[in-house]
Amino acid sequence: MQAVRRGEAEQQSNGAGETKEAAILVAVRVRPFSEQEKLRLGGREDQENGLRKVVHPLDEQVLVFDPAGEGDERQVAASNKRRRDVRFVFDRVYGEESTQREVYEGTARGLLDAVMGGYNATVFA
Repeated sequence: MQAVRRGEAEQQSNGAGETKEAAILVAVRVRPFSEQEKLRLGGREDQENGLRKVVHPLDEQVLVFDPAGEGDERQVAASNKRRRDVRFVFDRVYGEESTQREVYEGTARGLLDAVMGGYNATVFA
């Protein structure tokens, strides 16, 4: 497994004197807008159509929920709502441009060897 943080890994013996790390990997993928959502957007994000991006990956581990954007002062005044701009840290963050293969390679692929070696693995998607 990859992206194991210090203090989270436990050592498990497989009976042959070898040890394997056991950990939980939390990965998030920001999905792109669907075709229907893109049509509703019409190339712009605004409050009128009620559709805008509410999550933005900052890097490979940080995701921002409800990020501030251009023209937010006008929107805050018009809607009387402030953007939250809350940051979350994950083991891995995949952006809209990430392919299925990239997500698979970075998350589930490493589990196959462990499963074939007799270990249990679970993927929630």
